[in-house]
Amino acid sequence: MELRQNSKSTYRPIGAFRLFLALLVAVSHSRFLGGDQIESTLAPWGLGNLGVMTFFVVSGFVISEAISVFYIDRTFSFLTNRILRIFPPFYAALTLSI
Repeated sequence: MELRQNSKSTYRPIGAFRLFLALLVAVSHSRFLGGDQIESTLAPWGLGNLGVMTFFVVSGFVISEAISVFYIDRTFSFLTNRILRIFPPFYAALTLSI
């Protein structure tokens, strides 16, 4: 049980970093709202690409560690957790977009 409490606290900086990466993607998608000067300044940096690729790498690390630390020999629990975290927001976004 102690391992779980210690491991959870180490994810806060990773979560903050993932938020930063998501903000890079948001800035990349909205850079045209700032006018030609901001768009031409931000375009060469590829912030969205950098944010997405790094986000995937960090998330892969977090999910791999979760499987090996928290869900050892509990594959069904892991899959249930992932389904409950992915599908409700997906269906909410789908409903709002329709």
